Amino acid sequence: MGRGNLRATPAWPRALGALLALNLLALGWPWANLAQGQSPLETSLGQLKGEMEKSLEGARDQKMVSAVALRYASQAWALAAESQAHQAAPWSAEERLAQLGRIWENKGASWANRETVALRLFYEAIVALAVTQAAREPQTDWVLREVAGLIQLNSQIQKPQGHPVAREAEARLAWSNRLAAALPIVIRLKSQGSGEELTRLLDQLTSKAALIADRRDVHYQGRLELLFLNNAQATAKMSFLLAKSPGSPLIAEAEALEAAWLTQLQAPKIPVADQISLTWLSAAQLAFPLAFWLAGPP
Repeated sequence: MGRGNLRATPAWPRALGALLALNLLALGWPWANLAQGQSPLETSLGQLKGEMEKSLEGARDQKMVSAVALRYASQAWALAAESQAHQAAPWSAEERLAQLGRIWENKGASWANRETVALRLFYEAIVALAVTQAAREPQTDWVLREVAGLIQLNSQIQKPQGHPVAREAEARLAWSNRLAAALPIVIRLKSQGSGEELTRLLDQLTSKAALIADRRDVHYQGRLELLFLNNAQATAKMSFLLAKSPGSPLIAEAEALEAAWLTQLQAPKIPVADQISLTWLSAAQLAFPLAFWLAGPP
């Protein structure tokens, strides 16, 4: 799939096409040299990658792109977590994957609802993968403590109320909050040398969220969108940080994709919805090789 399929409107499809083209060229299958032959996980991730690219052929609706990107990113992480889980593990991707499939088949489901289900799967897969990886290494009791803290925090979050559209946006934001809180656990497990950079990213996330929440020149729905964009960008940046861990086979590819993503975001007057879509698409592109690498041998 190239840029020729994405020229219906001026700036946004060109940016989308550029990232998709980079996905095909630079991120084709960077993990191919990591294993002899093709594992079941590699086969499944390759199929997902192809399905995502096909789903985005001729894409013009940024909300659709965002939802599709989250759908396939969450599935990639769920398959990686499932491949590492013990048979007696309390979390199984099967139920969540089925739920994701059902809402996607529901023609009446909004893009926001689809994103919310995908974000929940994404979050739970990251947590499950962190717990499994922690069990392999000594002195990782802190992982279980942090996961327990996330679970406790989840139980304290009130269900969204009010107008249906606002409820959808609030639910989507809540699960993106959880995802942004869970990813640092995996980063700290995998990359001991990224502490300062991770701290900087988390400080940026929280300080920018506080500024957005205090704004009164933007209506409530607009603030929800800006907060969601903040979480999406933090998630993408943390994913790139993880992919550039010492010993990662994905460093060059991750740097190329990150540079392309940041270049597209610097376009003048790019709408928030377009920034969200391009950001989740970049995170999804990286998810396939990154999930495979993390699910590999320690």
